[in-house]
Amino acid sequence: MKRRHVPPQASAPSLAERIELLSAKRQEIIRPILEHPRDYVLLSVRAMAMRLHTDPATVVRIVRGLGFASYRDFQRHLHDLSIAFATSLDTMQSGGRVTSMPAYVRDALEQALPGLGCTLSYEEIDPDIFGEELDEPAYADVERIAAVGAVIRKKG
Repeated sequence: MKRRHVPPQASAPSLAERIELLSAKRQEIIRPILEHPRDYVLLSVRAMAMRLHTDPATVVRIVRGLGFASYRDFQRHLHDLSIAFATSLDTMQSGGRVTSMPAYVRDALEQALPGLGCTLSYEEIDPDIFGEELDEPAYADVERIAAVGAVIRKKG
């Protein structure tokens, strides 16, 4: 039996290519979302439209024009972007006032390390190891300096 030659299928256009296919006005509307996905990921289509100074139907048309089957699929994409571009500093800054620096640092590391295939063990060595330093003028606004030990191991 003779095999038929099946030509390779063209790959689907990337998001960047799909954005280029949008009108200049729609590209202008969607740009803030793609530059700052975390600011938009949790918004309803109405809230997003309001923030972008457009109407919900336009947002849905843009989302479909980008190749997403639904607004919910687009939100999932924004969520993935938010995670992909999040840093430990973002985690720390979003936490508000720090009441326990070791817990704060640990939370940031625990978020970042699994993606790198690593595990973390942590121990606060001495909460006041640098207590004398606090008497120096440079540390006038500092309440506490703690020494923290972290052991990061690659899995496998």
